[in-house]
Amino acid sequence: MRIEDLSNMSESELRTRASECLEKFGESNTSLMEEEHSAATAQFYLAEIERRKQAQERIDGGRIAKRDFWLEVSVIGLIGAELVIALMSYREGNKQMEVLDKLNQSSAATAGTLTAVRQAQEASLETQKHTLENIVAMNSALQDEMDLNITEALQFSGARGGGQEQISFSNRGRTTLFVWGSKFDGEPRKMHQKETVVVPNDSVTFDVSAVVKRFVQTRGGSAPITIPFELYFKRENGTEYVSK
Repeated sequence: MRIEDLSNMSESELRTRASECLEKFGESNTSLMEEEHSAATAQFYLAEIERRKQAQERIDGGRIAKRDFWLEVSVIGLIGAELVIALMSYREGNKQMEVLDKLNQSSAATAGTLTAVRQAQEASLETQKHTLENIVAMNSALQDEMDLNITEALQFSGARGGGQEQISFSNRGRTTLFVWGSKFDGEPRKMHQKETVVVPNDSVTFDVSAVVKRFVQTRGGSAPITIPFELYFKRENGTEYVSK
């Protein structure tokens, strides 16, 4: 048998040949030499079957080894890619942390600035409040001083002319007065529809002839006459006064 013929035989054919050789054992007409030859031939075919199995196993083993090799290479590549991605993520995370730290610092600085501005505004408001209180107190003091001196600002004098008795009230103060009415003894109160403006160093005159005549008729004599009066006026700030 040639090697090419043996190589072209299938596994089933080899098994068939081996079985035919083994069937000769135990036959009565088979010599010992023929049995040994049949055994050797069957062993040859069985060895060829085993060799083919081992060769196929080696081929399969090589294929599996090659597959495992490329799987390991792929796994190593994936691990390397994960490491690269992790490194990039770490660097990006550090950058983000730096940005967040800067934002936190900026926010803290802004909050500190706003707090300082708020404190400065509160201090300014407190200063303005004290200033306003001082102004109000000063204004009240000036008001009190003017109220105390208002009677000194009005000075009156009597005069006679053309058969009339008159009393003049002069404004000797430093603020403008607005006269709204008057009341002399024995007469009803007279209120004007429009105020009489009396600027500093100016005067307003009232005719008291009827009052003087009544006093002369009722009391007689030439003694000095005291005429009670009430003068109603305002200042420029709206404060009302009654001078008696």
